[in-house]
Amino acid sequence: MQLPAELTNQPIDRKLIESLKKKVDLCIQADAGQALEIADLAVSLSGKIEDPLASAIALRSKASATYSVGRYSESVALWEEALDLYSSTGNAAEVAAVQRSMVAPLMYLGRYNEALDIAERARKTLVTLDDTAGLARLDTNIGNVYHRLDRNAEALEHYERAQEAFRLTGETFGIALTSFNAANIYSNLHNFESARNGYQLAENLYREKDMGLAAARAR
Repeated sequence: MQLPAELTNQPIDRKLIESLKKKVDLCIQADAGQALEIADLAVSLSGKIEDPLASAIALRSKASATYSVGRYSESVALWEEALDLYSSTGNAAEVAAVQRSMVAPLMYLGRYNEALDIAERARKTLVTLDDTAGLARLDTNIGNVYHRLDRNAEALEHYERAQEAFRLTGETFGIALTSFNAANIYSNLHNFESARNGYQLAENLYREKDMGLAAARAR
C-alpha cells in the first residue's frame, strides 16, 4: 500500500507513524481491511527508522486493527511487543494504556486470569497518574471479564464505578455503554426495574449521539 496522498511529502519519522495510527483508528469501524493495510504500512515504515517509540506506535496500530477483525491471538502478541518497547523507554502512561487494551482480547481467548492480572497492573499506574478516563475504560473492560465469568456482583461494581468516572469526565458514550452493560447485569439478577432504567438511559444517550443502532439494542 502507498502512503495516503496527504502524507506523501512527509519524512519517515515518528510523526508520520503517529499520523498513520490516527488513520487506522478512523478506519477500523468503517473499513477494517483498509485499517489493516495502513497498519501494515506503519509497521513496515517504522522498521526503516531507529525509534522504539515509533515502532511501538506502529505495533499498537496493527494490534488494534487485528483485534477489530477477531484475530485476538495476533493482537495480544502485537500489544506485547509494543508493551516491551514502551517499558524500555519508561513511558508509564502508554504502558498502562496498552495493558488496558489487552484485557479484552485476553478475555475473548478465555485467558481470564491473565486479563485480570494485567488489568490490576494497569490500575496501579492509572491511579498513580490520576487518569480518571483511563480508569473508567479499564473498569469497563474488567466488568466485561467478570460478566463473562458470571460473577455478576463484581461486574456490576466495575460498571457502576466506570459510569461514575465517565460522568466526571463528561463522556456520554461511556455513560451509555456502562448503563447498558449494568442493565444486562441487573436483568441477570432479576432486578428488572433497575435494568429497565439502565436500558432507558442508554437508549436516550445513544440517540443524543445519533447512534441509532445502539439505541435500538438498548430499547
